[in-house]
Amino acid sequence: MRLNTPPGALTPTYPLGRLLWQHLQWLAAILVALACVSHAEAAKEDNKPDVSAYRQWQNSHSGSFFVDSQVDFSGYDKILFFPATFDRMTLSEHASNEVVLSWQKSSFKEMDAICAQFDSFAPVIFNRSDEFSPTHTGGLNVIALEFRITEFYPKSERVADAELDTVGQTFSDGSLGSIKIQAVLVNAKTGALLAVIEDLLPLQHQAYINNRTSQNLAWRTAFKSWLIGLEQDLSALKAGEHQDQLAPGAQP
Repeated sequence: MRLNTPPGALTPTYPLGRLLWQHLQWLAAILVALACVSHAEAAKEDNKPDVSAYRQWQNSHSGSFFVDSQVDFSGYDKILFFPATFDRMTLSEHASNEVVLSWQKSSFKEMDAICAQFDSFAPVIFNRSDEFSPTHTGGLNVIALEFRITEFYPKSERVADAELDTVGQTFSDGSLGSIKIQAVLVNAKTGALLAVIEDLLPLQHQAYINNRTSQNLAWRTAFKSWLIGLEQDLSALKAGEHQDQLAPGAQP
């Protein structure tokens, strides 16, 4: 699989109108998938989100968390995870040419194995939750979530190119790099858009040796940390704790 190097800076920006408009097509794709598990309606004109209802939650664990301020989350008690995706992932222009060339050679199998670590952690974290439990079935009480890696800023070559096994090179700062992620939360029955999340996750680990184990640890640690924060955020939404922490309404 060939990954393109994107233009633009690593620092994310979160204009509300652009963010919601960008996710309309993504939302339509999610609705098609939801139809398989809950008979959700296909995307229609009246399913499109009203931008004015969405406000940025200032105290969430994510870099940007736009939530529908009119939704009562108290009735939600289950969460349905779609498999994490990387199909639109790009490589940051800030990465070195050598590292970019290395990761451009990544196969679908390699990248899918990385996303599979998110998929395996998600039910583990939410099985421990007091407020939500994972499910494979849609319903009005179910939040459906799709997690997507949109940009990867690698600081080290992939293991295959570095010809590493158990012994490897040293990271300059103990980091594999960072990833930009997006997540969409919808009602698993109606397909109504509940929230849109964007974040920048560091890929760090305690070891300074670059090998397969340390790279896997960096991905796993990032996913686990984000999922723990997500569970805490959803529990806070359910309790209504976010209502006095929303940014003032803004024009799209």
